[in-house]
Amino acid sequence: MATVKHVAQKAGVSVGTVSNVLNSRSGVAPETSRKVLRAIESLGYKAKAVPRRYPDAGIRTGAIGLLCVGVPMETMRLPFFVKLVSNLEQALGHRNLHMVLVQAVDREVLPERVCPGRMDGAFLLGHPADRMIPALQRLHTVGVFGRPRPGIDWVSTDATEHGRLAGEYLLGRGHRRVAFLNPQRSHSVFAEFGRSFQQTMGSHGVEASMLVPHKDGDEGLFWTYQRYRKMAEELLQGFFALPAD
Repeated sequence: MATVKHVAQKAGVSVGTVSNVLNSRSGVAPETSRKVLRAIESLGYKAKAVPRRYPDAGIRTGAIGLLCVGVPMETMRLPFFVKLVSNLEQALGHRNLHMVLVQAVDREVLPERVCPGRMDGAFLLGHPADRMIPALQRLHTVGVFGRPRPGIDWVSTDATEHGRLAGEYLLGRGHRRVAFLNPQRSHSVFAEFGRSFQQTMGSHGVEASMLVPHKDGDEGLFWTYQRYRKMAEELLQGFFALPAD
C-alpha cells in the first residue's frame, strides 16, 4: 500500500511538500503540485488519517468546489447565482467545510486545482464536454444545474411546483392570455415546468400556449447573453403573433 513517503519519492519532493499539496496549503509551486498529484494518481495513494475538525469520513482537505463550466459573468451576476453561492457557503460552513469558486472557461479541460487531493468534491454548474466527465466522476461531483450525465449525482429544482406557482400567480393577477416561453426544448426541467404551468392554467379554464425556439443550438452557448437575447426575441414574436382571443 502506498504511503506519503512513496509519493514523495516518486515525485522527487519532501514528505512535507506532499502534505502541503494534500492539504491545499499555499507556497507550493504549480509544477511541484502537478508532480505530486501525478504521483498520487499513479500510486493510487489514499490518506489514512482524517483531520479531526472534519467529522465526515473521507474528508481530507475540507474544500468543496463550486465549478462553473462555461458560465459567463452575466449569469454570475443574477440573483439566483448570488443566492446559490450564499446558501452553499452557509451549508458547508455548518460542517466545518469551505467552498472554493472555480471557473472553467474551457468546457473540455478541468482546472488543475479541481482534483482529488486538493478538493474533496465539487458542485457542478454548467455544461461540461464529454471529455471532462471522467475527471468529474473521480472528484465525487454533484450537478446542480445543467444536463444530467452518467456517473454524476444530480439534483434539480422542483419544476412541477414552479410551474404551479407561476400559474397561480398569473391567475391571481387576472391574466387570461398566457404562454410558457420554453428557452430550450430539449431541457427536461423546462419541459416539466411548462407542463405543470399548462395544467394549472387549464384547471381554471385558461389555455396556455407552449412556445419553443426553432432550434436549441449549441448547449454551451445557452448560458450566454447573446443566446438569451436571440431566444427571447424569437419567443416574444411568437407570443404576440398568437390570436388575441
